[in-house]
Parts: sequence; structure tokens; C-alpha cells
Amino acid sequence: TASGDRTARVWDLSGNELARLEGHSGPVLSVSFSPDGKTLATASVDCTARVWRVEGLEELLARGCEWLQYYFVSHPQAREKLTVCQK
Repeated sequence: TASGDRTARVWDLSGNELARLEGHSGPVLSVSFSPDGKTLATASVDCTARVWRVEGLEELLARGCEWLQYYFVSHPQAREKLTVCQK
């Protein structure tokens, strides 16, 4: 969705906010996904357009595992429970 608060937001089908895209200096007027779903374009009243890369599930999970790497050092049992981080 486009917003007057200078952001665009991505929602899931249940209405949960998945991402907030910030970077325009004016209200965002429109948002559009590319046909392949890998990028999102926003346009603002400040006469700018921005192109945002949309991460897939695999990229998000890999980033999450990276964030937890130091936690796993002292909590190895947590890594065992998160099978996605066992790669």
C-alpha cells in the first residue's frame, strides 16, 4: 500500500505488515510489483520513484540464521530446533 506518511507497506493476505519501505520525502502515491515479483516500484509526490528488491523466503531465512549465529554458539540446542539453520 502507498501511504501519506512517506512509506509503502507490504502486507500478507491476513493483514499482517511484512515490510515498511521508507525513503521518500513526500507522501507515496503508488506502489506496483514487477511481473516477476522480484521488485517493487514506488512513486511519490516528491517527484521521485524508487525500486526495491523483494526478498524471497530462502533469502529471509538465510539472513535470520546469520543474525542468530552468535546466539547459537552459546545455545547449540536452539540450532537443532531450527532445522532451516542447520545448513
